[in-house]
Amino acid sequence: MVEMPRELKSEISPQRVFLNWEITHQCNYDCLYCSIHESLAAGCRLRLTAEDTEELSSGIYERYGSCHIRFSGGEPFVYPDFIQLLGVFSKHHTLEVSTNLSMDVKNLKERLRPDGLLLSSSFHPQFVDIHEFLKKVLFLKDNGFNISVTFVAYPPFLAQLRYYKETIEKEGIQFIIQVFNGKLKDLNYPESYTDEEKSLLKEQADISLHKDANKQICESKIDIRRSGPRICRMGQRYAKIDNKGDVFRCCASGSPKLGNIFSDGLQLLNEPEVCEISPCPYWKAMIIGEEQAWLKNWEYQKHQKEVSSIEVNDSSAPSLNIREAIPRESIPPHRVFFTWDIHYRCNYKCTYCNAPKPDRGGFIEARYLPVDKWLAIWRGIYERYGTCQIQLSGGEPFTYPGAMDLVIQLSKIHTLEFSTNFYWDIEPFIQNVSPDRARIGVSFHPEFADSALFLAKALRLRRNGFEVWVNYVAYPPLLEDMPAYKLEVEKAGMHFSILPFSGQFEGRSFPRGYTERELMVINDDYKGGDIVNKKTIDWNMGEQKNNTKGKLCRMGQMYGKIRPNGLVHRCCGSRASELGNIIDGTFKLLEEPLTCESEQCPCWRCMLVSDEEQWSAHWVIPHKR
Repeated sequence: MVEMPRELKSEISPQRVFLNWEITHQCNYDCLYCSIHESLAAGCRLRLTAEDTEELSSGIYERYGSCHIRFSGGEPFVYPDFIQLLGVFSKHHTLEVSTNLSMDVKNLKERLRPDGLLLSSSFHPQFVDIHEFLKKVLFLKDNGFNISVTFVAYPPFLAQLRYYKETIEKEGIQFIIQVFNGKLKDLNYPESYTDEEKSLLKEQADISLHKDANKQICESKIDIRRSGPRICRMGQRYAKIDNKGDVFRCCASGSPKLGNIFSDGLQLLNEPEVCEISPCPYWKAMIIGEEQAWLKNWEYQKHQKEVSSIEVNDSSAPSLNIREAIPRESIPPHRVFFTWDIHYRCNYKCTYCNAPKPDRGGFIEARYLPVDKWLAIWRGIYERYGTCQIQLSGGEPFTYPGAMDLVIQLSKIHTLEFSTNFYWDIEPFIQNVSPDRARIGVSFHPEFADSALFLAKALRLRRNGFEVWVNYVAYPPLLEDMPAYKLEVEKAGMHFSILPFSGQFEGRSFPRGYTERELMVINDDYKGGDIVNKKTIDWNMGEQKNNTKGKLCRMGQMYGKIRPNGLVHRCCGSRASELGNIIDGTFKLLEEPLTCESEQCPCWRCMLVSDEEQWSAHWVIPHKR
């Protein structure tokens, strides 16, 4: 990991880095008042590959933590593969997009998650009717997106300002007035606004849903013009990135260049520095000593809270307090993960199965709820914690009554992962679940499944865009055939995951009971850089120190283990504390990491604080292949 050039101390405000990236100057509109009107043909840096995007997002995160990145332009959605780019950056950062909303918003809803994303939609009367524009805004709002409307106070449009503002705000949508900055009929604006026009802007700002921001925007542009040298944190906590990747301290003309994100990476200032640009054009400039005027407008969570307070009027709606208090998107692994043992029953009877059974310890009878009841429960989880990653396991999850319908509907709210014996019909799954909403670990059990048919089904899923890997239990009698199975799976381009056997065989206790010869077979199968198998086997075999008792861990804060009766434990450790029950409505995640209670942690992916480099990359979500 890149060594951070400075400590992001919590007492330095704002407490995260904000970036404004003009990713392209291309646009499908050509507004008369556009500030980049003369450079619309300039385009953007060459299309970023998926690898470039991942490297760039991770590099920014490793250096400055989770940032808030605002993509603007031009029109960002004309940038090649922009939605895929947003998906990559959303793994580490919260995002905002300034868009004219000219795209198909239904497609936007299908392909983007609303959590961690703000939409700043700009209304341009020159190109779209206010009511058609509002239909799109309300569609996105009704589908969970945080959305506001911006409007440029271009003098020819001011006669309709009150009407536009009232039309938008009566629907509970923030209407933000942007003061026109440019030339009209040889007059320079905003200096040339008439007294009547200034009064109108101030009046409408004073009675808006976004009153404080609108007043500050208007006052800073029309009346208050900062001048003289000032010590400012712009460049330390904020930077503007242009369409070529050049990084500037702020958005003012003549602002110092700090480098280029493509050639240098992101290199911010270590300390606040003196700014002599006069007058200052930016109402949110981070001037030392004037924090009371600008700080509240650099709080992403506050913005989210304000929008939510307009949208959520039902007193019976789930409380958002947890989500507001803890910006979980800034904490590794950047979303909440659950393992849901939906029930322990299975249609296979594997000799080596160590899942709880009715005739032995640990078995918990499931609470079988209708699909609509489960969806209501998981919508409540979404309201508090956003889109989560849910691993369904058991037993065999697809033998749960109504499992396919539940999976299809649940994938629209959360992303999913499965541990399954793969006996089920995959066609309804392929037809109704998007590949970027589910990843599938298929367990091959030679006692019950034909290897050729099993592999053919796995390949069909993979060719339809799903991430698929094969799990195989390293049961001693099955070790002889394991290398051949592994070779076939890897030839097909899928990962072969070795699961050490846990249990009793021939008087030996596993996984510690493997003979030297058996270990040689297992070890040979993860040579060549297979870090996941190596970590899994080493941890279970005791090669890595797995006594985590007393160490701070985020399990319970960013993860929960759900039992078949709805009871949630902090993790899958034998002494893990309870967090409540999702069926009874008593479940609540921890608000801070706590020390581990287990002598022997069962998982090498445990979320130990300060050990993120070892585990964070292995908490993954589905991706579009």
